[in-house]
Amino acid sequence: MTNKFRFIVALCLSCAVLGSATQAQTEDCPVIESTAWIAWVNAMPGPQPPTLHISGKLMLPTPGYRIVVSTGPLDRKNPPTQRLFLAATPPDNPVLMALSTVEVSAQMPALSNRYGSVVIICGETAIAEINEVEVVQ
Repeated sequence: MTNKFRFIVALCLSCAVLGSATQAQTEDCPVIESTAWIAWVNAMPGPQPPTLHISGKLMLPTPGYRIVVSTGPLDRKNPPTQRLFLAATPPDNPVLMALSTVEVSAQMPALSNRYGSVVIICGETAIAEINEVEVVQ
């Protein structure tokens, strides 16, 4: 095998790998990869009601996305699953076309004292499920 042929094969293989990584994106959700999600309920005594906290990392196609997390429905399981909706708005101005990893965190009123899981939904796709939700008291 010549060096030129090896280079072309390696280049084609890297294109295939990059192509499969971007296939996680959908038209309604630009997230390429979603990792490192954690959730906990802050139920410390005091005047404040309990809050649900989440954090994780997203890989997006460019820097500059605005991320908003909003509360979705709570199912009727015991303990319940909380659904959260993640909206990613692209930047208004031209930006460098380079993958960007961003840390996302949010807190909201806890609709339950404990959760079986928290599901993060972007567009129509569940991009993360957090099955261990610690309660801090």
